[in-house]
Amino acid sequence: MPSKAKQAPVVVLDVANIGSAKNLFKIFPTFYKHLLKGRVRIVSGGRVFSKELRSARSLLPLFVELSKLNLILKLDEEEVNNEQSNFEQLIIAEFGHSVNDCDDPHLFALLQLAGAKSVISGDKRIGACRKCLRESGIQNSKFANAILISSNQQYVARFNRKRL
Repeated sequence: MPSKAKQAPVVVLDVANIGSAKNLFKIFPTFYKHLLKGRVRIVSGGRVFSKELRSARSLLPLFVELSKLNLILKLDEEEVNNEQSNFEQLIIAEFGHSVNDCDDPHLFALLQLAGAKSVISGDKRIGACRKCLRESGIQNSKFANAILISSNQQYVARFNRKRL
């Protein structure tokens, strides 16, 4: 087991967007290497995350191995589901309806509950959702401060500044 796994920063991985271990390695090779070395951990939990992980079948063996190495922070499913609901209610209260760019409330729930700061995803709507929250005046919202990492270059820049 990597020795510093417990102290390693935690990030949220958008498994539905990444889709496979091959894509993860191809798009985020530095993150992938850091993950296998225990320099970073992934958070998991909640009904939607579990469903998306089952759909991304080729990621399952990687998650099993990472779990054995204690590189996955597993959150209580009900807590994640409740936090996801809180985010959805915040959006509806602010805008009067759901917002297309904010269709991944489970990722924001994982960010909040894990104390993570970053989402690894190629889905730019996460950044658009964050921008929407900020522009609406919800800047101090726990959800408005997520850092979207959508390329290996961004990951390296954030990791080197220790802002995961």
